[in-house]
Amino acid sequence: MGMKYHKSMEIVQKELDIPITPEELVTESMNNLKELFLKCDTMPGAERLIRHLGNHGIPMCIATGSSSADFALKTHSHKDLISLMEFTVQSDDPEVKFGKPNPDIFLVAKSRFKSPPASSKKLFGS
Repeated sequence: MGMKYHKSMEIVQKELDIPITPEELVTESMNNLKELFLKCDTMPGAERLIRHLGNHGIPMCIATGSSSADFALKTHSHKDLISLMEFTVQSDDPEVKFGKPNPDIFLVAKSRFKSPPASSKKLFGS
């Protein structure tokens, strides 16, 4: 949905009139998602692209709407690819005040590069 997870669960709970609190919905959904997160694979072509850019010294980072805990689960079997990133920024980073679609996470990421780029490119996943 492109927003912080708890906020999205508040909307889901309200719109679907689910008879539990948003907090309970977050807990239940996270319990169900953990197993799926551990099986996350890369998108077709992503590994090849990341390795190519890394081999050519192109600075990269990941700025994700996932929380730190979710990111750790999703990437646990991709540590070699993550190590090619200069850093990662997750949605629960204290400097990220507002989730997507606000640009906060991208501005935080841009500011953390050792040599901030004059311009940058974003690649989006689903």
